[in-house]
Amino acid sequence: MPLFQVVSSTAVHTTFNAFFCFVSNEDEDTFKWALLQIKSLLQKEKTPLPAVIITDFDKALKNAANSVLPDTAQQLCVWHILKNAVLRIKKKWDGLLQGEPDAADDGDNDEGTCWDHKG
Repeated sequence: MPLFQVVSSTAVHTTFNAFFCFVSNEDEDTFKWALLQIKSLLQKEKTPLPAVIITDFDKALKNAANSVLPDTAQQLCVWHILKNAVLRIKKKWDGLLQGEPDAADDGDNDEGTCWDHKG
């Protein structure tokens, strides 16, 4: 059973675990439910909603956040970006070393292409 974890940061730039939720799956409806629970609790306690959320570009979570927290900016996690970059570079490098002529150009250089977050 996947664990949905929300981490927040303090004014002195330390992080803390804010919410945990076991979810039955990682689809949009489940993420909407989890985010609605968090939003409800924050509003009940008169705590401001988050200004920014950082994700691994999971499409279901991104859509759920757009629906539940439309005024919250979404950013990509740097760790996931770097991990994906390393994997893509390794694939290209391995292809070049094996003499694959098209390894340098995988046709994935189009603007707006999403990074594979599953890496």
